[in-house]
Amino acid sequence: MVTSMIQRLPAQWQQQLSSPVIQWASVVAVVVIVWALLMSPYQAWRAEQAQTLSQQSARISRMQALLDNQSTIRAQTQAAEQAMHSLKAKMSSARTHSRAISEMVSAFEQIYRRHSLKFAGRRFGDPRSHPG
Repeated sequence: MVTSMIQRLPAQWQQQLSSPVIQWASVVAVVVIVWALLMSPYQAWRAEQAQTLSQQSARISRMQALLDNQSTIRAQTQAAEQAMHSLKAKMSSARTHSRAISEMVSAFEQIYRRHSLKFAGRRFGDPRSHPG
C-alpha cells in the first residue's frame, strides 16, 4: 500500500521518500502521534484510577480501624464526659475562680499523665470581667 502510494508520486519525491532517514523519521513521527493520541490519555486515566483506588482503600482501612476500636472509643468518650462533669462540679463548688482553675488543672494533669503528656506551664490568665 505504501509502495503503491510512493510510485504515484513524482520522481523527485520518490527519491526523497526512499531515503532511510526520511523513512525512520516518519516511523518516529507515527509512533509519537500514536503515543500522544492513545497511550498518553490511557496512562493518565490509569494513574488517576490507581490514585482513586489507593485513596478509597486508605479510607476503608481508616473506617475499619474505627469500627474495630468502636467500643474503646465509646468507653474513652464516656470517661471524658464523666471527667468533664466532675470538673464542672468542682468548678462550681470552689470558693474562688483561681482555686477552681487550680483544681481543674490538677484533675487534667492526672488524666494527661496517664498518657505521658505534660502541660508546658500551670499559668492561666485571669478571667475577663464583663459588666452585668
